[in-house]
Parts: sequence; C-alpha cells; structure tokens
Amino acid sequence: MIMYFLRHGNTERQDELQKILASYDYKNDMKRNLTAKGRQQARRRKRQLGNLAFDLCIVSPPKRCRQTADFLLGDSKIEMIEVSTLYPAPKGETGKLMWDVFKKLLYAPLSVYLQSEIGEVMVENGEVNAETIRRIILECPQEPKCVLVVDHAVTLQATGQNFTIDRELFSHSVGEVQGFVIDTVSQRATIIN
Repeated sequence: MIMYFLRHGNTERQDELQKILASYDYKNDMKRNLTAKGRQQARRRKRQLGNLAFDLCIVSPPKRCRQTADFLLGDSKIEMIEVSTLYPAPKGETGKLMWDVFKKLLYAPLSVYLQSEIGEVMVENGEVNAETIRRIILECPQEPKCVLVVDHAVTLQATGQNFTIDRELFSHSVGEVQGFVIDTVSQRATIIN
C-alpha cells in the first residue's frame, strides 16, 4: 500500500494566525478556508500526481483539510473519513500548553517540537493517529492500494513517522500541500516538495 501524507493548502487569515492562537480560538481556526493561492496549490499538486487513484481518504476536521482533499480527489467518489485526533480540541492544561507551544514554534519541524515541553504529547498523538488510521484501513472491505491523508504540518509528521523506517525524513518542515509518500511494504518514505 502507498500512503500520501499531505499538508493542507494556504489558508485565509494567515496574517491573523497569531491573533487566533493568542485568543485560543479553536472554533474559528476550524472554519478557515483555502485562499485562491491554496486552491491553486492543491490543483497544482493534483496535476503533479496525475491519474493517481486514491481508494481511501482520511482528513483532519478543519475545513481547509477537506477542501484540499476535494481538489486532490478530483472527480473521485470516495468518502472522506474525518479523524478528530488529527486536530484535537485544545482541552485542559495540555491543550492550552499545545497552543502556547504552537504560537512559539509555528511550522518548525517535528524534531523541534519533540524537544519542547509537549514532545511526549506529540509522540503519543502521532501513535494514536497512526493506530486510528491502521484501524480504518483494516475495516475496509478490501485493503486500499493508495491512501490519502490530509493533515497539518506537525501532526502530519508525528503520525507519518509511525509508518516508516525513514524517520529522519520527518525532521524536515512541511510546506503547503507538501508531505511524504510512504510505501508500507518496504516502509520507505520520500518527501513530496
């Protein structure tokens, strides 16, 4: 099976991201749409992927992830399965701490997050996400050949590294509609720029 882990495209109110984070505004962050640039990025990635046929699509709940997946799936009629743990609601002290760290580190590579005060939480979240994705795959009537996961920069890295032996690749930052391709048989990964 081949798995594509891709980050969502450019979103509206990117200039307001610090304000959203400062106000701990999870609900409004969930509603942010792709910008014209984000839609263009997703269309470009779709062209680069060619006629690749995904037979399973797993997305993080925010609107921008679903919109990115829509472009990547094209005319495909496959269902998008939303996994809430890919973008957990900031609950309690741990949730607040995660948002506070994200405000400081933003799109730093996973390796930087792992050295922060939420390093253990990131590892646990990645493991939970990987197990959830494996369970979804096992519940499919037929094993999918090509899986698309659309997520966010850091959680994408924390989750994806659980499917490969090429963990050092996940120390790179992930740009908009960029990510990793993982062959689950060989457990090898490559970067998609």
